[in-house]
Amino acid sequence: MARKSAGRGAFMSIRMLNGLVLPSRPEFKREIVSQPQCRTGNFDNEYDFYTLIYDAFYSVSRGALCLICPPLLNLESIFRGGEWRADGKRLHIASMHPHKRFVEVWMRTQGAPRSLSFKFGDVEASIPIQRSEPSLFANMRCAVVKSRNNDLRWLRDWTQYHVKVHGLEGVILFDHGSDLYDVEDVEETFLSVAGIKSALVIPSPYRFGPTTDNNALFLQVAELNIARLRFLTLADAVLICDIDELVCPSPDGSVFETTRKSLLGYTLFHGSWRYPEVSDPASPRLHQHHMLKRLGEPDCQTKYCVRPRGPVGAIHWDIHASVRGSLKPMLVTPKLHYLHCYGISTGWKIDRSRVQRQNLVADREAASIMDLVFAPDQVRAATTALPLAAS
Repeated sequence: MARKSAGRGAFMSIRMLNGLVLPSRPEFKREIVSQPQCRTGNFDNEYDFYTLIYDAFYSVSRGALCLICPPLLNLESIFRGGEWRADGKRLHIASMHPHKRFVEVWMRTQGAPRSLSFKFGDVEASIPIQRSEPSLFANMRCAVVKSRNNDLRWLRDWTQYHVKVHGLEGVILFDHGSDLYDVEDVEETFLSVAGIKSALVIPSPYRFGPTTDNNALFLQVAELNIARLRFLTLADAVLICDIDELVCPSPDGSVFETTRKSLLGYTLFHGSWRYPEVSDPASPRLHQHHMLKRLGEPDCQTKYCVRPRGPVGAIHWDIHASVRGSLKPMLVTPKLHYLHCYGISTGWKIDRSRVQRQNLVADREAASIMDLVFAPDQVRAATTALPLAAS
């Protein structure tokens, strides 16, 4: 489904993932990667035991079919031993690239197939195949985010902020089963932000993974690489961060310009927590309320921006970095950092509804940044009652 805003010429669309889930039978159950101490709470209902493919699409530029999967582990023999066909013609695996939390598989085809079928024993399945669509975001400054039941005001404010401060033009949002509103409401939210030229909302029906073990969070990393290979190969640059994170202004004019000027076409930067002025957990919390910092608190994990056509653009994308290993700490830039807004959360991982007030001080930098986007009278609240952090 796609629609266009006549007033601004923005292209908004909803795309589907073309995946394959195996029957819930013992022989098709993925082995668990998590240590026993991580298998607590609702682990068995959150771990992805049976998904074989998250998405399958035809890459026009490569002339091949791409399958993005969770780690195959003990299911690799089933994957390799199954009979794969595209529009009825037998397929063979050209290459398989296993990474820590996802697998990238390529199969050669003759032309762009419309369907992919799989047969293994008594299991038969068929899924539709879409073509990659890099032209949707060609030469745009883009971002990829995930969401589930985030307040639509949060989505709008986050988008508005990055449009105004960094010139954001394109957004891909993977929606993980929101049930407080429809995906069309998310689409309309992006459409309401002047400056957004193209946006995709992609419903993701798979298990996100257990919050007790990051190693078992397969889906988010897979989605980043679906976005990379299916939609963003021609983008100017892509920002990877979350809805509760605001990238501060760059001395180069934007995070995208800093990335363009970097030797590798890649910027990696830390963040730091900011807290809302309101202490009542029942009070509304917006990004613009987050102007308090805690003295002596360590940095948050890194986020990054990358040029898909740059020197490291073909390296697979992860949550906190693209270039990893011993090079990662050497690539962190002091030019950029982000504000991690504590109150912008549905509590899906930890409860962030209450804020400990010890050692909180008003932050001039956060206040000036919020003033760039949000009306000062809406931003100000109780900061005058708190000491100021050093400028």
